[in-house]
Amino acid sequence: MINKTDIHKFSFPEMCSSANGKTSGSGVAGLFVIFVGTICFAIGTFKSEPNTLIQSLALVTLGTSLIAIKKLNPTKDTTNTEEK
Repeated sequence: MINKTDIHKFSFPEMCSSANGKTSGSGVAGLFVIFVGTICFAIGTFKSEPNTLIQSLALVTLGTSLIAIKKLNPTKDTTNTEEK
């Protein structure tokens, strides 16, 4: 059994790819949205603007849900296993 919580084996390409090794659009978009939300959170913190903080937390939540949806959806097997 593979230990999925091993911090020494973490990689961003693994987080952006699907189970069959292809790059996942929702994973890449999720990382981008989290990055933008984090920058907006830092700006809102330094300027003390509560509206910016709330919206940036919404962006981080959206990005996290994009990554979670990618991991929770089962991948469809597209290989043709039909025999004649």
